[in-house]
Amino acid sequence: MILTENQQQVLQQVLLHFPNEQLYWLSGYLSAKISSTNPVATPQIGMAIVPNAANDSEKVLTILFGTQSGNSKKVATQAAAYMTQKGWQVTVKNMKDYVLKSLVTEKNLWIVVSTHGEGVPPIAAEDWYDFIHSKKAPKLPQLRFAVVALGDSSYVNFGKVGKDIDQRLEQLGGTRLLPCVVCDVDYESSAEQWWQQAAEKLPSVGDSPTSTTFVVSAAAINAPAATVYSRKNPFLATLTEKIQLNGRGSAKQTYHIELSLDGSNMRYEVGDSLGILPNNPLPTVEALLSCMSFDPQEIVQHQDESLSLMAALTHYLEITTLHPKLVEKYNQLAQSNTLANYLQQPNELKNFCYGRDVIDLLRDFPVSLTAQALVTLLTPLTPRLYSIASSLTAYPDEVHLTVGAVQYENQARKRYGCCSTYLQYAETEQKIPVYVDSNEVFRLPNDPQSPIIMVGAGTGIAPFRAFVQERAEQENAGKSWLFFGNPHFATDFLYQTEWLKYLKNKQLTQMNVAFSRDTAQKMYVQHQLQKNARQLYEWLEAGAYFYVCGDMNKMAKDVHHALIDIVQQEQKCSHEAASNYVKQLRKQQRYLEDVY
Repeated sequence: MILTENQQQVLQQVLLHFPNEQLYWLSGYLSAKISSTNPVATPQIGMAIVPNAANDSEKVLTILFGTQSGNSKKVATQAAAYMTQKGWQVTVKNMKDYVLKSLVTEKNLWIVVSTHGEGVPPIAAEDWYDFIHSKKAPKLPQLRFAVVALGDSSYVNFGKVGKDIDQRLEQLGGTRLLPCVVCDVDYESSAEQWWQQAAEKLPSVGDSPTSTTFVVSAAAINAPAATVYSRKNPFLATLTEKIQLNGRGSAKQTYHIELSLDGSNMRYEVGDSLGILPNNPLPTVEALLSCMSFDPQEIVQHQDESLSLMAALTHYLEITTLHPKLVEKYNQLAQSNTLANYLQQPNELKNFCYGRDVIDLLRDFPVSLTAQALVTLLTPLTPRLYSIASSLTAYPDEVHLTVGAVQYENQARKRYGCCSTYLQYAETEQKIPVYVDSNEVFRLPNDPQSPIIMVGAGTGIAPFRAFVQERAEQENAGKSWLFFGNPHFATDFLYQTEWLKYLKNKQLTQMNVAFSRDTAQKMYVQHQLQKNARQLYEWLEAGAYFYVCGDMNKMAKDVHHALIDIVQQEQKCSHEAASNYVKQLRKQQRYLEDVY
């Protein structure tokens, strides 16, 4: 069968709208649709039908995912596409949608789950996680399982939820197909190896689906495919605008950054983040070289490439932060009792790492290292994610960011944030390597009439600027209420003119601000929430969605506690009942966080 020129054009346009994981899924679906003699349902999360599997009860696989930002869902979908091509009937489900009593009937189960914060499951996975750890959990002697844990090695409890699930399924009698795989932020390659290895451990049952050969024209083969940009293949966006948002005399340096996406066909939704691949700050690189007395031009090997040590430290290796994983690796060489004690106490290790960098480790716990040994020891430089501060509807082919410069003194040495410094000193027209990191769990409501409450402090205002821009482009959008906090009204009221314009045009219904250093008693966003308790509760009862963006360990926790107190006050109920009310908001995906 040969595609007509018109069909080719239509196909190329359609494929532009699908990311890689959905293309994988569609490939399995199309193969099934062609090969099956029965009608095939539209593929979706929760169901997949493939040829030659319907009559084979053993060749059935369930993949559950628990996600906070959407990465676990991506991996689950890609793994499902891989298995459908091998002739398996695969069901993919969000843990929050899984019928718990069905667990006892599962024979082949894969788990893809992230760890949220300091070792807790994502909201969507809480009930499933609690169930398998409860006395109600069934024995599972018939179960074959495999677990991949997504996480971030900068946290002490790296991949803890996945490890917990893996251990618990074994305790319940399940048979582990392969050891739990824990993936860092650059999870793609490790996750792909996991599902390929797990597939090899499953029983080989039945035949593979019949392959189908397509004949297409040379024009179709040569037609330009839609480019998918990622951390491994970023788009070089042009820096078009950089504005210092703080007034003179502010202790903060916050920048409004505008990047052109012209020619990329990149798409994002409000709530998504932008990944940036930065360089390390030059002063930090030079300080590290001086600390170790290394020749910056010495040639080293990194990922099968020969390059100068200066280039490796500038472009490829993590040096501005100190991670528990690195401390553990380093102490295998240093054999320090002090570091060993930190490694035995997660909270102490977390406090030790905070505010320190690689130079501190090398200086305070010296060992003899060659340049190559140092390069081998260090972890890859990871992209930094920033909440997108613009709506693509309002600003086609542009993406805006709100970036706080990170610079501070610690132990008599000036420290620089990696990416914020990179952007702070970037010049107009400079090319910045970027990609979109989708955040499917931080979206505006599907119904534009639904009220929204937005709580952000400092640069946490970024996604709400995008939200309000998007709503301003919609007709008859619902009510919106913004809470914003920063130190001083005169110098730190980020995007003040824009907010006043939206209020005047009634595109923002209400705004409450908290400038903590302008009053004798410090005022924070959680205090403004409590001052407006009755109205806030009425909005929630009317179906409002509640959004929080900002610091995870301080602001977000304080807002959470304040919300429980407000519900308890307005309902005149117990603290437990109020906590359950707020928990239900989370489960209904009406209480959403973008925290860091």
